[in-house]
Amino acid sequence: MRNITIILILFTLFSKSFAQIKISGQYIAHYRATMVLGKNNLKNENFTFIFGNSSSYFASDINYQSENSGEFGFGSYFPERFIFSDEKYHVSGKYVETSISYEERVVYKWKIEGQKKFVNGVYCQLATTVKYGRKWNAYFAKEYPFQLGPAKFGGLPGLIFEISDSTGEYKFVLEDLKKQDISLKINLENYKKLTKSDYLKARNNSEFSIASFPGMPIQQTREFEKKLEKLKEMNNNPLELKPFE
Repeated sequence: MRNITIILILFTLFSKSFAQIKISGQYIAHYRATMVLGKNNLKNENFTFIFGNSSSYFASDINYQSENSGEFGFGSYFPERFIFSDEKYHVSGKYVETSISYEERVVYKWKIEGQKKFVNGVYCQLATTVKYGRKWNAYFAKEYPFQLGPAKFGGLPGLIFEISDSTGEYKFVLEDLKKQDISLKINLENYKKLTKSDYLKARNNSEFSIASFPGMPIQQTREFEKKLEKLKEMNNNPLELKPFE
């Protein structure tokens, strides 16, 4: 009995430590994003990016500021956080009452181009790739030899200072960069871990399904469904058009 108790304690401790991800950052950067989220829905948002040699954290400023307050995911046009650790991305978000996450290893096939330019005073070079149903143009800086960038972008021989898709619907531009040691511990214990496919289904159902709002009077249901349909139309242009490409 004593052995079983010890095993249960160790399992609990292991589960909690597994659900907690540590980010050791050497720099903190801020990106300005322009995003066409859907029909007549152009939004601008600021993002915080904390990164080091082997890990990084990327989330909207609103979410970063509320990371430990229990309000993560509310008030942001982009309610997900992207954590790079152990050579894979841990993506998590809170939608209505649903807290979910998934893991993904991402591989890019970049083509280094000859075009170069300065992005906020830093000399950068162009690289292109096709990923998630979009063609991406990224300007990276060898001066900062980190194979990282905003969201899930990375794999280049330098930090990505600017990236946009060919349609101009999504664009991230680094506006400031500061050397600073920052350690973060992100607790995902209360986030349900799913496959990416199930995550996307759960996110869609939580945001745009009437089932996420139980107890609503029948006479209000149809009117609310129309509002959800309009909301879905305004948010039908995700960054990943083809999430499994």
